[in-house]
Amino acid sequence: MGNKKTLLIKSSMIYGAVLSLPFIFISLIVYFFDLRSKSLWTEYIIYFVNLIVFIIGLILTMKAYRNNYNKGFLTYGQALVSGILTSFFMGIVYCCFYLLLNTVIEPGYQVRMLEAKQNQLYEILDQMPADNPGTKYMEQSIEAMDEAKEQISVVRSALGIPVSVTITGALLSLIIAAAVKRKPSAESIGYSNDMNIEDNKLS
Repeated sequence: MGNKKTLLIKSSMIYGAVLSLPFIFISLIVYFFDLRSKSLWTEYIIYFVNLIVFIIGLILTMKAYRNNYNKGFLTYGQALVSGILTSFFMGIVYCCFYLLLNTVIEPGYQVRMLEAKQNQLYEILDQMPADNPGTKYMEQSIEAMDEAKEQISVVRSALGIPVSVTITGALLSLIIAAAVKRKPSAESIGYSNDMNIEDNKLS
């Protein structure tokens, strides 16, 4: 039992590190091409792409754990725990990258992104009629960003990444685990029992 737990944690660490790579790659593309400052819609597109990558990644890592570490079988509970642990370790690796990006590569990156969002909102605000109900909401959002810039903390944001990634991964795993679980067939159980009997006889 202890060996299975060790294998689960070990595999989750490996798969979590591997799964973080496409997210780091996407973040680097977004950073070098300055995509977040292009349009407000870009933020939604990035989020959607990350979500799709996350779903595919969890499916592949759960299947890999099932086939490589669990003899081709996986209960719903094992799949769920595997998905949660993989998400947690992925969040830790991405947290390290986030700190590197915001403290070494470009220390003022968070503030610059908030300012870019403010400019985008100002552009939309200029095109809206003064009596539009959404004008007040836009103005409040801009004021909130001003306050956020003063209270911004890279370390606090980084520490929140493993938490948010783990929660998202847990919610996705609740669904994905049901799809990748695989119970051993009666034939395989019988074959395994026969092998154990033969091993006992030989010993």
